[in-house]
Amino acid sequence: VMGRHPASVGMPGLRWFDRARSLRWSHAQARSYSGIDIWHVDGDLDPHCPTLYDLVQPSLAGLMMIARGATHGRVGRGIGWSLRAGWAHFRGDAHAWRRVEQAAVQEFLRRFTKARPTLSMLGILSPDKLAHAFGSDSTSVRAAIQDVDTAITQAQAIATAGGWADGLRVWVVGDHGHAPVSEHDDLHGWLSGRGHQVLAHPKLGTRRADIALMVGGNAMGHVYLDPARSSRAWWPTLTTRWQSTLEAMLQRPSVGLLAVAMNADTVRVYNHRDGVADIVRSHAGHDARWSYRAIDGDPLQLGGSLSDLDADDAWRAGAASPYADAL
Repeated sequence: VMGRHPASVGMPGLRWFDRARSLRWSHAQARSYSGIDIWHVDGDLDPHCPTLYDLVQPSLAGLMMIARGATHGRVGRGIGWSLRAGWAHFRGDAHAWRRVEQAAVQEFLRRFTKARPTLSMLGILSPDKLAHAFGSDSTSVRAAIQDVDTAITQAQAIATAGGWADGLRVWVVGDHGHAPVSEHDDLHGWLSGRGHQVLAHPKLGTRRADIALMVGGNAMGHVYLDPARSSRAWWPTLTTRWQSTLEAMLQRPSVGLLAVAMNADTVRVYNHRDGVADIVRSHAGHDARWSYRAIDGDPLQLGGSLSDLDADDAWRAGAASPYADAL
């Protein structure tokens, strides 16, 4: 939607913690876009970074987390839609979610017919939700994927009836896949068991927390150490207190990669089996270049150290590895 990595536009993850205490009306200064905070997405984005909706108008958004700049609105995020979707989401009823989503798709297509937007974006989430509930190869997921085909077929029919089918281009994209999951690691429970006071969704009332755990997506968590500090501390200044926690976490079977920030331009990556390396950024913005410096082993399985790569070369370096795009 923006062509940028999330943190660079003000969204470090699906859930994140704000040390600077700048989030208005946010309990515990913690965002979770899985809940009511989804209404803050557009406002959290850097106003100086345009969205595709800003750049290509008239535009329409349907069931999209980001809709800033859409001239014909955002279908599926009003109060009525949110109450219906929220009731299904928090009950864990993925089939009910799909029914709400199907109704929202029909509303999207009505606006699509009337507005004939230059750009429209429609997010269909049911295959993902059903895959979490029933497994990625389930018949429920296969049926939900057909909702994508149905929406495309209907959009094509609308354009044909309106005489503008020759100008219609449909791109189908996915934001992630689904690997089979057979076990769950409760990182919150494990950290609490080590004697830490953990602030984490949905338990945001923890007093005197020494860790803020923000689970940022499938099999990923951001661990904020000493959250009472209003500014970020780099890892070298934290090792005295937290090195043992890092080492213990790295031993957990669930942990594939563990990363810490050494400074503003260097991230150290650990893999229990494959070693330690630094990822170093030089320059900034669109001119940034990347180096991979093996310290002990090859945690990203890139074949050894790499130097001074532009963004394209950095992507190609990891494309065939288990951690594509890691640099």
